[in-house]
Amino acid sequence: MPGLYDGKGYGQFKNDVAEVIVESIRPIQESYEDIVKSVYLDDVLTEGASRASKKAAKTLHKVEFAMGLARC
Repeated sequence: MPGLYDGKGYGQFKNDVAEVIVESIRPIQESYEDIVKSVYLDDVLTEGASRASKKAAKTLHKVEFAMGLARC
């Protein structure tokens, strides 16, 4: 039973594989672009920064208190 690429060069096989891969990841790329361009990402980053800042402030206060640099 002859193979699909019998008599064809390796270059044809590579091009076909590349095309399949590109088409397979196209929906992922489109979703990525939608997310990157959306306000949703900015909201998530802003919320995360706010939560991280609050946690860092609490930790810093504990450190300053432990070192005797902060008031209760």
